[in-house]
Amino acid sequence: MPSAADWRAMMDGMRSLQTSVSEMRVAQDRGLQEMREAHETALGEFRDFRLAQERATQDMQAELETQRLDIDEMRDWLRPHYGPQDGAG
Repeated sequence: MPSAADWRAMMDGMRSLQTSVSEMRVAQDRGLQEMREAHETALGEFRDFRLAQERATQDMQAELETQRLDIDEMRDWLRPHYGPQDGAG
């Protein structure tokens, strides 16, 4: 049968173990929260990037359409002066 000192030592060990487990849980919870926050930040940055990319694509498409219209207008203006251009030189 364990002595009273052995029981106290065992109980102290159990309390120490419980404290360590509690500290590990707190650290784990903190780490998980930091990971969630980092994930949310990255997700927000990715959404912002995608929106910026979509806007840039739309701007480029609008610019290309404007240039196409300018070319068509210039071709229409040149046609009566120089005739159709079929590439036959």
